[in-house]
Amino acid sequence: MVTGPAATGKSYVVGLMAEQWILANYSVLVLDPEGDHVQLQQLNRVQVFDGGHHLPEPVELLTMLQPHSSMVVDMSALSEPSKVDYMYRLRSAAEAHRHQYGYPHWVIYDEAHLLSGGEHAHWARRGGYVLSSFAPASLPAHEIDASDVVLTLTTGDATSGIASRRRASIRIGSEPVREFTIAQRQTAHVRHWHKYVDIGLPHDRRFYFHTSARQAIAPAATMRDFGTAVRHLDQQALEYHLERGDFSRWLDGTIADKDLATQVAAWEDELLANRAADLERIRLHLAQAVEERYLPAQEPD
Repeated sequence: MVTGPAATGKSYVVGLMAEQWILANYSVLVLDPEGDHVQLQQLNRVQVFDGGHHLPEPVELLTMLQPHSSMVVDMSALSEPSKVDYMYRLRSAAEAHRHQYGYPHWVIYDEAHLLSGGEHAHWARRGGYVLSSFAPASLPAHEIDASDVVLTLTTGDATSGIASRRRASIRIGSEPVREFTIAQRQTAHVRHWHKYVDIGLPHDRRFYFHTSARQAIAPAATMRDFGTAVRHLDQQALEYHLERGDFSRWLDGTIADKDLATQVAAWEDELLANRAADLERIRLHLAQAVEERYLPAQEPD
């Protein structure tokens, strides 16, 4: 079990474990809902299957796996319901395949909270599973309790600072919790925001622009789309989104680019502050003009 708040480096650690097992010639199956692990294809005998093009049916997919090969199933282009459905079906197929053939040796579920929490089968107790989630409470309690090893990352170990800190804690069985140093990766870690340059987001996660009679802008499926659209938005639509904080909220919540979201939020706040100052300035000028024109000061007797 790998757990910790969002943006603390869980995917980095999960990718590190997968990398080391692959280099040791284990067969590893990585279910990758957010596209964080596609760079593992830099290693020998690793295939990546892209949900944006075509995902074979789970049983068909597993026939392509060999005892010393590994797979990454990139589901970042799928809607969340489709991810949940595919993970559920692949979980059952992978367990059956391993029972019959002895591999994959390790099955990694990143974003494991997408798995159903209501199942009663104690499938994870058979070993050889890694469950990674920021919300472990959404997983079946017996699976959490049955975890042989629990790795915990905290907000102090955010991916942005992982190169300098590289610390996490580990609990093995009933042993006391210990801190450890996270090793360097051999393959690059794909940060959430970087992969969205050209990989289209599912429809329910795209940015939908405010439309008017004068202009209609297509939803932004990629960051390239978003940047192009912002350049061409009319002033009314641009003001609409800036005033509501839509841009910073989407960049933070969907793209997970907290640095850019913070910068954009500052610009949004600046616009509102300047507008408030302008309103007060105009209010004063208007009041003074009315007083001077209609309410001249009375001359003293």
